[in-house]
Amino acid sequence: VEVSRSTGLAIGKNYKGRIPVVLHSFNTEPNASVAWAPKRMDVFTSPDPYNPTPIPWEKLLSLHEGRHVSQMHAGISGPHRVMHYILGEMYAGALAGIYPGPTFLEGDAVVAETALTNSGRGRQASFLSYMMPAFDSGDWRDYWRWSFGSNKCYTPDYYKAGYMMISGMRVFFDAPLFTKDYFDRVAGKSIFFNLGKTIEDTGGTGIINAFKTIEHSYQCIWAEDALAREPFIPSVQVSRPSWRHTTYGGSVFDGQTGIWSIRNGLTTPTSLVNLDSEGNIIKSIPFSPYTGALYLDRASNRIWWSESVPHWRWTLAGSSRIRYIDLSNPSKIRDLTREGKYFNPAPSPDGKYVSVTEYPSRGGSRIVILNSSDGSTERVIQAPDSLQFTESAWIGDRLFAVGLSERGMGLYEIGNSPISRIIGPQPVELSDLRSPRSLRQVLSFVCDRTGVNEMYLLDVDSASLTQVTSTRYGISSPFFSAEADTLYYSSLAPSDNPEAYKQGNMIYSTAVGDLPMKEVSFDEIHSWRVADALSAQEKALEAPVPELVEGVEGPVVRQAHQPEKYHKLLPTVHSWAPLYFNYDNVESISGDSYYKTASLGATLLFQNLVGDGYGFIGYGAHEDTDLKGTWRHSGHFKYLYTGFLPVVELSADLGDRAATKMVRVQQTDLATKTESVFTARERAGAPYLDSYLRLYIPVNLSSDGYSRGLVPQLKFRFTNDIYNGAHHRERPSRQQGNRIHRY
Repeated sequence: VEVSRSTGLAIGKNYKGRIPVVLHSFNTEPNASVAWAPKRMDVFTSPDPYNPTPIPWEKLLSLHEGRHVSQMHAGISGPHRVMHYILGEMYAGALAGIYPGPTFLEGDAVVAETALTNSGRGRQASFLSYMMPAFDSGDWRDYWRWSFGSNKCYTPDYYKAGYMMISGMRVFFDAPLFTKDYFDRVAGKSIFFNLGKTIEDTGGTGIINAFKTIEHSYQCIWAEDALAREPFIPSVQVSRPSWRHTTYGGSVFDGQTGIWSIRNGLTTPTSLVNLDSEGNIIKSIPFSPYTGALYLDRASNRIWWSESVPHWRWTLAGSSRIRYIDLSNPSKIRDLTREGKYFNPAPSPDGKYVSVTEYPSRGGSRIVILNSSDGSTERVIQAPDSLQFTESAWIGDRLFAVGLSERGMGLYEIGNSPISRIIGPQPVELSDLRSPRSLRQVLSFVCDRTGVNEMYLLDVDSASLTQVTSTRYGISSPFFSAEADTLYYSSLAPSDNPEAYKQGNMIYSTAVGDLPMKEVSFDEIHSWRVADALSAQEKALEAPVPELVEGVEGPVVRQAHQPEKYHKLLPTVHSWAPLYFNYDNVESISGDSYYKTASLGATLLFQNLVGDGYGFIGYGAHEDTDLKGTWRHSGHFKYLYTGFLPVVELSADLGDRAATKMVRVQQTDLATKTESVFTARERAGAPYLDSYLRLYIPVNLSSDGYSRGLVPQLKFRFTNDIYNGAHHRERPSRQQGNRIHRY
């Protein structure tokens, strides 16, 4: 009910059946989606191990994806209901790609998760961090350029542009029902330029000027916040300047060869690089794009990380391995574990153990202590039901972990039972948990409690908190030099040079003597003015809005269905069309014969809710390609199932033309008394049947930053065309007939 309050599209208003929710628990990458055709919500249950939002994963998904369910009801509202009867559910899915498009849909969902909680991405410093130096440098791109990106200039994902547009219209133009106004227009007022017209009606200006106003309003807020954070620390760039956006992150200092960091960019693939004191790259190793930060183990001279590796066959399964390099031979990547869902390894001070975060497929989270020599499990610490572990760190034999709960993120000591809280929780982002070697009984971490990410030191005995850095745009991946006299970190731009954001996240350094080192309170957190205004608007909308459900008192509420075992092979008919089309041929732009792609007729599409079985049945009518002026009627069937080890693909097309008989014809020329032999095609009376069964196994062997794979396949094909290799002597008089076509 809450999630659809400001869309005007109550969940359950236009669809009688419940929305199926399909849980995928064997993957390692967090995600979710709402799809129409057939309508369903796919939830990938593994939480985000590297960039978690300070809100429980299941709550974040229920709000964000619930908003998408509400949005999709626009495809069956007003006059669109007629198209639903003509085309089925695929119409709503296609409409969402056009009105409003992915930028609006995702931005509105981020607004919902922000407005309906005390957290959400709208209260996360890392979410809009790129826009801060960009605006200070005069990079005023319009809504469309932020949405669609550029091959030349780095552009963050379109979630940012969508959030800025919708939050800006709601807050800066005082339009809490902006999303509802938009969907009302889509449902009955206009076909074209809906977003622009809604903005004109709401703000009295066009989309270009409205978005400029939103950008400048955000910049003014950020400038005021920056004034409150001054003074800022000086920064010296360490990594060499880059002419295309490049990111250095997850870095460590090994005390011997220099800095190790994960680098990627617009023109560079992801790699593990070793930089010297001058910022020169002296070694580069291909690296996976989905890994956690690096962790230095001084005792065993290793660098650890976790890396997601896809399953060799199943696309919705995989493992997160604990991997490492030995600095004596850094070119070879080794595995400590090969199965399981382990993340964020933290080596113990003596190098004997590695604590990792595990997200089991059955749910929950726990810290697992592994033996660093063979990967065997030494101990397991289960998180309470209300807590999700994200990272861990050691101080001597004491073990600490970041915990995420309904109230936000905090720090806990977990070595003993019961688990004891050190600080928090607060609705802030807390990451990069480490134990600096030069400081005793102290943990370091990065937190956005001031509105940008800064480094903090925590005395675990006294719970006193010290803010180490003070910057205009925030930092990430901080680490001290071996002598502890210099702090290194990644940042988009130094405080006094916003133009440096064009390079990307470079590595900078600051002398320890120039750090503020001021004691602060973890309970004093930044006030996010736009996000707080969105929450206040939702509070004001708590009374039922009459337009939500016409003729019904209050929003529609239906009880959730109990979980049940799913029968994969049973398809769901979700869409149809009063014409024939072959989706696969349309997608591959195959136009060898137009009637194989689309023609008059009818099509019925079906798919099971898991998405591993789908196909269609079709009827087509088109002009006969051999006999002009006559029409042919054809039937089509295709089904593909990926739930077995080999993918099974069945296809049959009947009647696109007449079956043919290929013959070798021997012909005599009466004038010259010479004979010739040629191949001819004769039309048979039966309609042509072209069918096949294809079995193949898509094998994925990707890892270590390399994409590898192979697809062995076996195909059986049957047609009723006939080839006769015998010579047929033809009388000269038959040359005038039209049944034989020479090749």
